Amino acid sequence: MAAASEQVAVDTYIDSGAHIHHDRAGDRWPHRVGDLGLFQRLDVAATADPGRSRLTLSVVNRDPRRSIRTRIRLLDATATGVMGLNEVTGDSLDAVNSFTRPDAVNVRNAKREVDGEQVDIAFSPHSFTVLEMQLA
Repeated sequence: MAAASEQVAVDTYIDSGAHIHHDRAGDRWPHRVGDLGLFQRLDVAATADPGRSRLTLSVVNRDPRRSIRTRIRLLDATATGVMGLNEVTGDSLDAVNSFTRPDAVNVRNAKREVDGEQVDIAFSPHSFTVLEMQLA
């Protein structure tokens, strides 16, 4: 994510439905995240280069069971060319690849043609995705 992020933070608006966070029993972290209330199912951060020719979106799908189909709408910009898609998923928060479970964490790197002010995409359940696109 750090290598893909650009220098300028971009405002985002997300409407992906509410998700209630449940803190893990026995967690020694002193702060209770669940006390903060409802969260959007998708957590999104966006950055652009100073010339507004590249956009990077970092997206977490907090839903452990459901894929979320969404439409990314760009304001005053057009996605063009090939979009890079890098996704990490696992069957739980504790998933780690090992010799006995070499596929507990899945990584997908893909490319996709984009052209326009909207990009339709589905985010896998319980995933972290980085999208990189050129802007016109």
